Amino acid sequence: MMSFKPIPIEIMQIDAEKSFRLYIKVKNKFVLFAGKSIVFTEEHKARLLASGLKRLYVRDTDEEPLKRYTAKHMDKILSDPHVAPKIKAKIFYSSSTYTMEEVFKDPRAETISEMKNTINPMVKLLLEDQDIMRNLLVLTEHDYYTYTHSVNVGIFATALAIKLFEKDMGGHNMYNLGA
Repeated sequence: MMSFKPIPIEIMQIDAEKSFRLYIKVKNKFVLFAGKSIVFTEEHKARLLASGLKRLYVRDTDEEPLKRYTAKHMDKILSDPHVAPKIKAKIFYSSSTYTMEEVFKDPRAETISEMKNTINPMVKLLLEDQDIMRNLLVLTEHDYYTYTHSVNVGIFATALAIKLFEKDMGGHNMYNLGA
């Protein structure tokens, strides 16, 4: 039996290519809304919102392409004033996890450089939006495992961000951490 994961409509970027199918839920049944090759348009978004739908669904088998898509469009998603802080926090959390998983799977410089495009907007958002930090802390109240995992991801993401920013500054340690 197929399993589906809900995603907020706000993740979808207008006229951006995607490599996963989008579904809507109609009377407890999942109905294909847009196939892999269909580009999500302003008309799609307007139709969904006019119908009162707030989320789309992807099959669990499409979770990896969704994660790559979200990471690719992270800057636009997190800087969009129409995306609620709670949704940004959830996107932030799942993208942090994905980023760290990718770096641990493939710690080459190319992978780290690619992940920089995901990390930079997240660090910027943390520095600019206090609501995100509050919402991230609410996520950690779910259970102890989630809390511990969140702390670990935060530590690794921060360490990686420091290293990336240090490289941008010509090797100078901007935090003066033991250097």
